Amino acid sequence: MTQAIREEPSKVEPWTLVEGRTIKPGHENDFYAWIHHTLAVSERFPGSQGVTILTLGQGPSAVRYVIHRFADETTGLAWVNSEERATLMREAAAFSTPYTQTASGPEA
Repeated sequence: MTQAIREEPSKVEPWTLVEGRTIKPGHENDFYAWIHHTLAVSERFPGSQGVTILTLGQGPSAVRYVIHRFADETTGLAWVNSEERATLMREAAAFSTPYTQTASGPEA
């Protein structure tokens, strides 16, 4: 007698990439132009579930956070390793310094 193998469905968890950017003085407009371009590129990327931009504190702040949400780690890592993102990171280096963090599952 043959017994069926029962597999549990894999659990796909959302994946989040948090990119902090310290903007060089006088380059705030460069950041906002870059972020508009980044949004246009990333929203077309497979698995993208949106982007949030945060500015901490009151008044002008040199720190901005770009939060990318993806359907899962596979699609998130595809974005992280993409040529599109590499190009965007090179562009941003002219006016900012990066800080990156990732999270998956409920933590995200």
